[in-house]
Amino acid sequence: VAIVDGKVVEEIEIDKPILTTKDRGSAKSKIDMKRGKSAKTTVYPLLVEGRKSKIKIVIESGRTHQIRVHLNSLGLPILGDAIYGRTAPNVNRVLLHSKITKIFDYKFESQEPREFKVYDFN
Repeated sequence: VAIVDGKVVEEIEIDKPILTTKDRGSAKSKIDMKRGKSAKTTVYPLLVEGRKSKIKIVIESGRTHQIRVHLNSLGLPILGDAIYGRTAPNVNRVLLHSKITKIFDYKFESQEPREFKVYDFN
């Protein structure tokens, strides 16, 4: 789940290759059509308020910073993301949260952090 700057009103499939470069404990990723590795992300709208959207994200691959890079490439930066997205007042973290994680036959669920309440869509 993420909160992005921009209106998401229909399902979006992003299929763009990502190249990650690593340097002394940090990594930076970008879309690279020639050297990038396959990466697929599907975005589902949940709620829209003004120019902000709360979205559900499902990834099929698992590239470094995949969600952040893919959303930014569409002009939908994640709020609070100073590297790939957009900083915002009253937001001290990237508004991206793994609400449900499925690995093999295991499923983990976690409530949204309180920072998501800054943009109360309810």
